[in-house]
Amino acid sequence: MSRDRDRSRSRSADRDVLEICWKPVKEDPTNFDAWTHLLQCVEQMDETRPAREAYDEFLKKYPYCYGYWRKYAELERRHKHYERCIDVYERGVTAISLSIDVWLSYLAFLKEYSRDKDGKEHKIRHLYERAISAAGLEFRSDKLWEDYINWELKQKNLPMVTALYDRLLKAPTQLYSQHFERFQEFVNSNAPDKILSEEEYDQIYKFVESELKDKNVEIYVVEEVREEAQENGDETPKTNNDLPAEGKTEYRKKYADEALKLFRVEILEKRRKLHLYNEQEVSKRWPFEEGIKRPYFHVKPLERAQLKNWRAYLDFEIGVGIHERVIVLFERCLIACAMYEDMWLRYARYLEGRNDVDIARAVYKRATTVHLPKKPGPHLAFAAFEEKNGNLVIIVIDRHGDNCSRVIDKSPYLIHSSLIDDEKQLLCFVLSFGKFDEAKSLLTDFDRKNPGYIMIQLRRIGVERRQATHDARIRSTDDQEVAPDFAQVTATYEKHIRDPRTPTKMASFYALKFARFHAKVRGDKKLAEKIIKDALSRDKDNPQLYLQLIDLAFSATPFSEQAVVDAFDRGLHSQELPDYEKVRLSQRKLEFLEDLGTDIVALQEHFEYHTKLYKSVGGGSSG
Repeated sequence: MSRDRDRSRSRSADRDVLEICWKPVKEDPTNFDAWTHLLQCVEQMDETRPAREAYDEFLKKYPYCYGYWRKYAELERRHKHYERCIDVYERGVTAISLSIDVWLSYLAFLKEYSRDKDGKEHKIRHLYERAISAAGLEFRSDKLWEDYINWELKQKNLPMVTALYDRLLKAPTQLYSQHFERFQEFVNSNAPDKILSEEEYDQIYKFVESELKDKNVEIYVVEEVREEAQENGDETPKTNNDLPAEGKTEYRKKYADEALKLFRVEILEKRRKLHLYNEQEVSKRWPFEEGIKRPYFHVKPLERAQLKNWRAYLDFEIGVGIHERVIVLFERCLIACAMYEDMWLRYARYLEGRNDVDIARAVYKRATTVHLPKKPGPHLAFAAFEEKNGNLVIIVIDRHGDNCSRVIDKSPYLIHSSLIDDEKQLLCFVLSFGKFDEAKSLLTDFDRKNPGYIMIQLRRIGVERRQATHDARIRSTDDQEVAPDFAQVTATYEKHIRDPRTPTKMASFYALKFARFHAKVRGDKKLAEKIIKDALSRDKDNPQLYLQLIDLAFSATPFSEQAVVDAFDRGLHSQELPDYEKVRLSQRKLEFLEDLGTDIVALQEHFEYHTKLYKSVGGGSSG
């Protein structure tokens, strides 16, 4: 009974400690120190359930913390949950595919886990290949390459070792010179036919044979090898009559010294060219690599010099133009610069520029859902991306048909056209219609979680407006043009303006945008004027509203001098508008009367008014 009570007390104490550790994390999920303290707590408890909950939540938020993927996997391995361990490693190498440490830990576990299982060699090699494919171009990937090569050496798969070196010698890595030295040792320690593919061996064999033919030297020589008889121990019966056994003589074919030398020179010379070219590539990148002081993830800001170095490195690699290396460098950069939205946007736009739309979308998703969920910039960019890169529609029509002009009229959505049948004059059009619903969903979701960003609201309205215009153009025909249905745009503006929770100045801001929409898009300047006047009734000291009213009068058709003067006077006669703001309006009215006015008396009277107003505010405006 006492033991049970002790266990119960211990569990209760653990729960209390766990609750204390979780509290600051729940209060502020961005508190990185609180997270690490929580993880220390669950590590000490060494219980899978609380550890899984903590690791899962932490790594969902900070997937670039590679060390915690290893700790999580090790916890599952220690508790003999091997399938769960594999799952953690798989999640880890997906989240941070360039982490050499996570790959090597995963490989070490798989070797141990697969020791007595069928097909283990195939599984291990497959994982090595995945690792090399994902991280083999990482500048500091040397340990991974060496581990793979050493494993193949243990399997006595020498041609595979050569094939790996052929790939490695083309990869600009930190220890590139050391790899070539080891390859030379490997070549000089093994027979050519044991390390080369059949195809390459045949090629070099023909070359060596041709070189030696004029010298009358054979490629092979026969070597006599005599094996001495082993002495019998006490436990081994001796031969008849206790006579010593005679040694055996064997004849073996081996490479002639000159032939072997030619083989090895030819093998190495071919790779030396790769090595020398790679050396040049490494030297170009070395200054950038030396500038990387913090290649790992941290929530603390990077120094300006570090950011500048990353940007310059990306400029260089993009300029070189080898796509695979550009991708690896972007991924490396994002580990260190995960908190910088310009890096994410640059990566996505680079991919979009190559028409890698699906990969670009995945980058945007990582940025907006994992690393920068509270920053509006990436969400605005993602929404624009979805709106722009929508569903593709292919249309094939007669070049001289009635519908041809209708398709061409939809040029904002036309991304490609070509003549596919010269005889029948058939044209193929590829149009991209935006994913408006996806764009709106992204913005709505961000606004729900992070309210208060006016740019998000304006973008949502803009998407609604463009969708209405798009839908109208699609429904229009040559005989009938369909007007856009802006009901949703109008409703959204009115909601923001009338919402009692909207601050007065913010409501005026929306009113300005709403009035401009009616004046410029719908051509309804009367309604635009009404919206501004309604806003002025609530916000009488807002100079922007008066200026908008003046602009509406100024751009009205037909032009009315009196309407413009009345708009100016509305602001100048306001009791709420400060005098220094009135000076600005007065100056503009004076310029208007001078440039476009027809009444010299009105001009002279206003000049006198303006001079007095100007002097009354101290000879100039305060703003």
